[in-house]
Amino acid sequence: MATTGGSVNINEPRHQMAGYDIGYPVTDFLRKTLFPGAERAYADNIDFDRYRAQDQIASFVAPGVGGMALSRGEFKVETYKPARLAPERDINPEQLKKRAFNERYHSGMSAAQRQMDIMNRDINELDNAITRREELMCAQILSTGVASIRGYSDENKANYIDDNIDFGLVANSGITTLSGTGLWSADTSDKMRDIGSEINEMSEAGYNGATIIFGSDAWNLFSLDATVRALLDNLNYNVGKIEFDRTQMYQGQGVTRAGRLVTGDFEVNMYIYKALYLDVDGVRKPIYPKKRLSIVPGAIGTTAYADVTQIESDKQYHTYAEPRVSKILVNENDDTMKIRTTSRPLPIPFDAKSWKTIITDTEA
Repeated sequence: MATTGGSVNINEPRHQMAGYDIGYPVTDFLRKTLFPGAERAYADNIDFDRYRAQDQIASFVAPGVGGMALSRGEFKVETYKPARLAPERDINPEQLKKRAFNERYHSGMSAAQRQMDIMNRDINELDNAITRREELMCAQILSTGVASIRGYSDENKANYIDDNIDFGLVANSGITTLSGTGLWSADTSDKMRDIGSEINEMSEAGYNGATIIFGSDAWNLFSLDATVRALLDNLNYNVGKIEFDRTQMYQGQGVTRAGRLVTGDFEVNMYIYKALYLDVDGVRKPIYPKKRLSIVPGAIGTTAYADVTQIESDKQYHTYAEPRVSKILVNENDDTMKIRTTSRPLPIPFDAKSWKTIITDTEA
């Protein structure tokens, strides 16, 4: 029976167990899989050229004709300005007078040693918070084509500005919204046809659908479908099948490899994405929308990091082009300090035509 408070009888033998660090998992599956890499830029603005060649075919020429002109594709430049993330934590003398996590009752640990313990833990948690934001941005781009950038100007988060970045998924017909009898919750839906149709459209744009990432509700509707379940029974008639594979699971990341879907028209790996995050409003929410799925050919972009300029203890400004830039701020007047980690990440897709998203059912 657990007890709290009260006095401790020092004459009774006691045993202190090793502490267990309980924490929510840090999910970076989408960033590492779909937006790998870390493009570092010593600049505020990041320019990205996109060149699209046409799938032209060479023409035969008549005798005596030197050749037939082939037109070139065009490129356009797009400019992005990554926003700034800067989570921070305070440290004060009162915190250093209390026993640190997993510290023995009579350890004799000094305030300086507790400071290092707290700082190391804080730096790790600040980094994790940025990683979750990066993952959410990747999920937003994947599911909507828009990275939601909301910058707060006060600790109460009452004042903010929105500066969303639209990568053109909607403009390129990359999102399909099902309705009526086509909703996946309806018995009349044809889930295999829906997926096959999106994969065919990807092929027309020059991409092969290789992986499906399901939101948790979309997966439940898909896996319980009568047509889908029938594929499991095609032992001797191999028109299509689902190879369930639980050997490769992303434990602790909220992602599960569900298997491989094989039909006469396509073959795709399937993943179920269930990871959650604690939003600024105090509500835990899914990183990837539950009722959506996205079909990707593999990696669809990269992650860029703009530079961070900050003044440091030498009273000089320093500029870093790194994914994470830490800083310690000291207030000698009240004996407090603050740890801040700054990052300016932006996942950038190469081509909005390279992936497809389906809204499988009515979203609240």
